[in-house]
Order: sequence, then C-alpha cells, then structure tokens
Amino acid sequence: RLLAVLALDRFGDWSAGDRVTAPVRETAAQALAVALRSMEAGCAAQVVRALLTMSREEAWEVRHGALLGLKYCLPAREDLLPELLPLATPSLLQALADDDDDVRAGAAASLLGVASHLEALVPSRLPRLLGALWDALASVDDLTASTASVMGLLASLCASLPYATLAAAEARGEAAALSPLPAEA
Repeated sequence: RLLAVLALDRFGDWSAGDRVTAPVRETAAQALAVALRSMEAGCAAQVVRALLTMSREEAWEVRHGALLGLKYCLPAREDLLPELLPLATPSLLQALADDDDDVRAGAAASLLGVASHLEALVPSRLPRLLGALWDALASVDDLTASTASVMGLLASLCASLPYATLAAAEARGEAAALSPLPAEA
C-alpha cells in the first residue's frame, strides 16, 4: 500500500519556492523505510526493485516518489547495500540527468544517504557519477530545487574520496568526467 501511495500521489506544495514539498510521498517513503527494517532480505530487495521500476515511469511525480522511497530505504537496510546499491546506481545516475529538477534533487538526496558506501560498492561508477553531478550543476542556477542536493552530494564525495581515486580516474583518461571545464582542443 505504501508503494501505491508513492506511485499515485500527485499532491505537491511549492509554497517553499521552486522546490516541491510532497508531504504525502515523503511520509509514505519514511514509513516504507521503517517497514523495510523488519522485512526479510528478499522482500526488502523486492521493494527496492519495485521503486527502481517506478523510477522509470513517465510521470515525474511517480519518479519523484520512487526516489523518495530510495532515499529512505537504502540507508535503512545497510546490510543489503552490497546487493542493492549496484542495482540502484544506474537508475539514480539516469535520474540525475532527468528533465525535472525535483527528480534530480531526489536522485542526489538518495545517493547522499549512502555516499559513504559508494567507493567501496560501486567504484567503477564513480567517474560517471561525478561527471553527472558536474553536468547537473551546469544546467541549474542557484535557485533551482536540485542545486543544494547536487552540491551536497558533490561535496560529500569530494571530501570522502581519496586523492588516489581521483588521480587514477584522471590517469585512465576520465579527467573530462571529473572536471566541469570543457577539454581544450
């Protein structure tokens, strides 16, 4: 039922400015995370897979609800992160490039909750993730909904990643993905 609420709720409040506040989806996502803690591992993984399916829907509200669910559910089951984070990362990377700014904010917030695990569990995706964050910043201004979430995730990753990781990516020719500046000809 909580998944249904996340998929069907369309109420959003923009009274706080450009950022949507979705109290029903937010509450349902938090309740789902609490329920996930007592579920068996297989059931919890099915819930996350359902959220990942919802994250590919056409309606932005459904994608936003799915990302809110991931924001709370992934940290709630840290024991399952070795299985779930590699599964969720492609969808979260895709959401960082979404046309809807609130969806991008939800993706960044979802990753921020598990940022300390990214290097260990999805090291091959870090250059692409950093590149996606720089790309997201290039397409926003300081007033958009995703700016704070994207900046927070980028700051968290840059602070936690050892210099060796960034240098190794540069040595492999992935420096363009790590830099917001265009490569010189």
